[in-house]
Amino acid sequence: MDHLKQFETLYTERQSSIDGTWDQIERYFAPMRGGNFFQPQTTESELTFSRPRIYSDIPISASSNLASTLHGNLTSSVLQWFEFKFRKPQLNFDNRARSWLELCARQVFHSLMDSNFDLEVAEAYLDLIHFGNSGIITEREGKEFIFSTIPVRELYFTSDHRGRVLRLYRRHQWTAEQIVHRFDGKCPEHIKAKLDDPTTKYDIIQCIYPRTVPSITRALPGNRPIGEVYLCRTTGETCGEEGGYYSMPVAVARWSKTSGSRWGHGPSAVALPTAITLNELVSLSLDNAEKAVSPANLATPNGLLSNLDLGPDGLTLVQDVDRSLKPYESRARFDVGTLEIARLEDSINRIFLVDRLDLKESPAMTATEVSARMEKMARLLGSTLARIQGELLVPIIERVFAMLDRANELPPKPENLKDEDYDIYFTGPLPRAMRRDVTVSMLGLLDSVAQAGQVMPALMEALHPVRFSQYLAYASGVPAEVLRTKDELEEAQEAQQAREQEAMEIERMKAMPTPPPGGIQEGFGP
Repeated sequence: MDHLKQFETLYTERQSSIDGTWDQIERYFAPMRGGNFFQPQTTESELTFSRPRIYSDIPISASSNLASTLHGNLTSSVLQWFEFKFRKPQLNFDNRARSWLELCARQVFHSLMDSNFDLEVAEAYLDLIHFGNSGIITEREGKEFIFSTIPVRELYFTSDHRGRVLRLYRRHQWTAEQIVHRFDGKCPEHIKAKLDDPTTKYDIIQCIYPRTVPSITRALPGNRPIGEVYLCRTTGETCGEEGGYYSMPVAVARWSKTSGSRWGHGPSAVALPTAITLNELVSLSLDNAEKAVSPANLATPNGLLSNLDLGPDGLTLVQDVDRSLKPYESRARFDVGTLEIARLEDSINRIFLVDRLDLKESPAMTATEVSARMEKMARLLGSTLARIQGELLVPIIERVFAMLDRANELPPKPENLKDEDYDIYFTGPLPRAMRRDVTVSMLGLLDSVAQAGQVMPALMEALHPVRFSQYLAYASGVPAEVLRTKDELEEAQEAQQAREQEAMEIERMKAMPTPPPGGIQEGFGP
């Protein structure tokens, strides 16, 4: 396949349809993140300093607040935010099997935390909220995992029939020195000739694609199912050697899928008209405020005897102080502008869920109130969380797990689990709030049975104590290490039965009559 031809098709398609909208979103919601989407940047000034004047920071702060909320409640850097569970339910109650799976999940989590994942996923959340799309590439050098959030301006891809990434093209803009360093000098000669030029940048297209002919020997990068090649956009020449991956290294997520398009859209696209109006209204209000602070003056044609001097200690000669010169009062309604600005700001905050996600400013907030807030947040972001988890986080976790497995860095797998599949469950505050109904229902049932059991003792026999506690621990995400294994549970039950039997024997012995001394009872005998 002609990779450059397909890239140019995708580039032209997006440039004529979406890039203009993304450029406006970047202008009002992320003004320091770059320049125009549809123009290549060659100097530093084009990236950050040639931006329009922004008069309101509400769109910037509201979008950043939502990104921070997602980051802290979905992929916390402090607590493990995912776990593995077997697809066969009975294995999840086998403590030895669960312990192995939990050790694997802990190993994957530590690998993520030892890398730059936390920094890169924060950028991915911002891209999702601003542009509705984000992509992260997962690679490994030695023992270190390396994650890289692909800027949306550089990201082009095609999808398969299920909406997953099929081919990815990334447009790098590198200087000759960067290219030579990246590919150890294996690049076109005309690029090497510009090695001393720090200003000229070249478009290098990174192509990641599925290989159509599978290979039995996958040890070499050129034989792996996913291929990778870097091409010079202007000449089509290859930079470096062709590489490969065992699985697609890029995960692309959409905030909300646009029907009929591979691209998604985020809340910034919804808030864009309001942000533009707010910016213009604040600018107009500032102009009017300047006029109110330093008003215009009215003067008669012959009333001024000198030039008008409005500076400190300025002196202006007039014929008549009351008639020759006076300030102009516009009688403008500043309160109307203030109310309209407040309305627009509230609208933007509602779009970014600021009013619904923020906790109340009170140190007396109870745990129940916090839990209720988390459940509300989970309901508001339910569909979005499902997309982020399914399209971004699950592929990353599965890829890290597979890479650790190939490197034999996971705990030894028990023999009875060789072919067992697992699923990924997210355990952060938001996903946990979505599953809270299960534990609440179980505890509510237990309380109801306990109360009714005082009248109808037979109801207590309906619940199996061990199974109930095991499933409650499973639903609550309790680690398997704190639960007894099946053998330990049987031993504990046998010990309990032995203690009960011994106690019964002691009580029986106490209840027996004590014989008199000598074996003869008083009142009996010859």
